[in-house]
Amino acid sequence: MNAARQQHGEIDFTAGNRLHVPVALASLLLLPVVVLIGWRRPAYRDLGRLAATVMIAILANAVVCGVLSGPHPRYGPRIVWISSLVILLVPRRVRVLSSLRPARGGRHGPGGPAAGATGLTAGLHSLRPVADVHNGACARFAACVSLTCHPSRG
Repeated sequence: MNAARQQHGEIDFTAGNRLHVPVALASLLLLPVVVLIGWRRPAYRDLGRLAATVMIAILANAVVCGVLSGPHPRYGPRIVWISSLVILLVPRRVRVLSSLRPARGGRHGPGGPAAGATGLTAGLHSLRPVADVHNGACARFAACVSLTCHPSRG
């Protein structure tokens, strides 16, 4: 390993670090924001829990690596990319949720099966026919959405 060009300073990492370091720092700073969003909005609760888990993992990694082998800069980058992944999942969730919300009047028009349902519940109602075809979790999910949309069916 000591014969590697990286060990002798023959490979320059400054160009990569100009991108990697700010992205990693921004991701680390945004993790608590995702936790708060997940705490306040049920549609983002799983992302909030994931962000909290990643924060704990990064802190635990720093403590364990710092205590057992000393504070070396090589240990942080091995796990910090996960924070960037979590942050990238948030816009994806926003896109998915916005695609579930039907246009004005909904898929069925005024007074249709989604009448009285608003926001995410109305959008999830449009998944019910597809989910009913599948077994297991999809069917249970559709039943929950159906009960939410139509309380009189319960």
